[in-house]
Amino acid sequence: MEHTEEEAGPERTLTPREQEVLRELAAGAAPAGVAASLDISVLTVRGHLRSIMHKLGAHSAGEAVVRAFRLGLVEADPDAPGRRGPADALGAMARRAREASRIESALTPREREVLRSIGRGLTTRQIGTELGISHRTAQSHIAGLYTKLGVGSRVQAVARATRLDLIG
Repeated sequence: MEHTEEEAGPERTLTPREQEVLRELAAGAAPAGVAASLDISVLTVRGHLRSIMHKLGAHSAGEAVVRAFRLGLVEADPDAPGRRGPADALGAMARRAREASRIESALTPREREVLRSIGRGLTTRQIGTELGISHRTAQSHIAGLYTKLGVGSRVQAVARATRLDLIG
């Protein structure tokens, strides 16, 4: 009996190179950084990203990263227990908890809504429409999020927020 892609699950359908690209993106790398790290072109990274998005049923790179975290295709916690000694793991967990608390308290309720919308893969215009604000106002909230999260892209924002358990 043959298995379809749905039966096999996305983790079995991603090629090893796609898995590498996905791990790099989930770590917060931009396509240019992924290309440099894997010694491939940015166009090749974009091609892999399109394939990953298709296979995971995502409409954006950010949504693909969130789905990958949820499916266990990438580690949501780079300092997970087992990678180091227990004391180091506990220290890393405490640092992340403090960082998550600091960032969460700095985010406005509207920025939290925008962050959740980004995690769902919505465009700036879609976020504006959904929240009843202009796309320029949505852009302003996104810029504020980037600053508070210390990131420079939607994928990085989603990866960081997921690691800190701000979205899920």
